[in-house]
Amino acid sequence: MRVIATEHPVPLMPVPGEQETGHIKPEPAEPVTVQEHSYYLRRIASGELKRVKESAKSSTKGSAKDAAQEGEQ
Repeated sequence: MRVIATEHPVPLMPVPGEQETGHIKPEPAEPVTVQEHSYYLRRIASGELKRVKESAKSSTKGSAKDAAQEGEQ
């Protein structure tokens, strides 16, 4: 899933054996692809992160409908 921070940088899930993993930054930064893990799902539920739809570059079918629905939210 692709996510982006809402206000403040959010740490990436710690990886065993790595000291520093980085942060998910708010817009205008690019969304980050992460595993669908409870760590990120909790942060989405709390409002720290928001899920970003996959880009429609690979499929143009239905992209106008998706854009219209996205504008309604």
